[in-house]
Amino acid sequence: MYDQAIRQRGLIEYDSSYPKFRFLQYLSLLQQTLFHGSNNNEIDEFEPRRQTLYNGRYVDAVFATNDGIRPFFYAILNKSKLMGDFRNDCLALSKKKHRYYFFSCYL
Repeated sequence: MYDQAIRQRGLIEYDSSYPKFRFLQYLSLLQQTLFHGSNNNEIDEFEPRRQTLYNGRYVDAVFATNDGIRPFFYAILNKSKLMGDFRNDCLALSKKKHRYYFFSCYL
């Protein structure tokens, strides 16, 4: 699926019985791939935009990660229903190769 999408410069037509996040985790281990999670279907090209970092500082950036799970949070988050801030983090323990995810939002 991935190789075909790269050759054709298109979207991945996902038709596996495995959950999508497992596929992304698999890709993140085998390919030098970055993922961006968004529910905006109008993105044709990624361009740096004004963003706020966790510490409140502004930066012009495109956020992406090699993590196969974290982008799902952004892909399903409906920011228009937020009443305040949202937070997320991932703690990776390298020796055991475990990751712990934290997601918090007030709807």
